[in-house]
Amino acid sequence: MTWQFSPTCATGACDVIVHVKDRHFSFSMKLARTGAAYTGHTVANLGSCGPRGNSIPDPETMNVKIRVTKAAGQNQEWAATSLAGTMAGTSQYVSSATFYCTASRLKASLAGTPA
Repeated sequence: MTWQFSPTCATGACDVIVHVKDRHFSFSMKLARTGAAYTGHTVANLGSCGPRGNSIPDPETMNVKIRVTKAAGQNQEWAATSLAGTMAGTSQYVSSATFYCTASRLKASLAGTPA
C-alpha cells in the first residue's frame, strides 16, 4: 500500500489528508492531529460482493490511528520520518435477491517511513 500525506495548512503542525492506494482499491480521509497522533475515519468502497456480473457494493467503514514515532528537521521544519499505528475496518451484511455477503472485520498494524 502507498500512503500519501498532505497537510491541510500552509505552515506548522496540523491535520492531514491521507490518500491510500493499492493495486485494487484506493480511499482518502482526513486525519485530525492531537500532538504526535492522528486519527480519522471514512467509508471506502474497497470492492463488491457476489458473483461476477451480479455483484453489489459492499462499503467498508475504515478507522485509522497513526502516531509519529520519529521526526527530523527538514528545511527548518520538523517532518515525520517514522510512523506506526492501526487500521480497522468493518463491513455490514448485504444481500440481494439471489445471494448475500456476511459482515466482516479487519484489523491491521501499520508501520512505515517516507520513501
